[in-house]
Amino acid sequence: KQWYQRRVAITAGKIIQDIYLKFPSVTTGNANILHLIVSCIDAQQLHTIICNVMSKKMKIFNIRTISALLRTTLDWETFEQYCVWQLLSAESVPSGFYLPSHSLPLSVYISPSLLFY
Repeated sequence: KQWYQRRVAITAGKIIQDIYLKFPSVTTGNANILHLIVSCIDAQQLHTIICNVMSKKMKIFNIRTISALLRTTLDWETFEQYCVWQLLSAESVPSGFYLPSHSLPLSVYISPSLLFY
């Protein structure tokens, strides 16, 4: 990549970080803002944001509203959903906040002929 392409990725990551830092009451857990971001970024910009999240420079998700936000993402494009799950993983949100507490057996999801006993 050219130097200016790398610079754009770094600048975009910095702008996104600043928005989340300066306006946390508006941005944290906001599905519309998150969708705006993940619909415009590329893999390099996603990496920059993930690094910022992992180093605790920004917080994207609100644990109280995470289930509703994830339901909203089901209508988004595949790459956008991928970005959300990567960011969720980077923020280390425990799965108990967005997965049901009762798990169904694996046989419900997989054909019995594929299971090995």
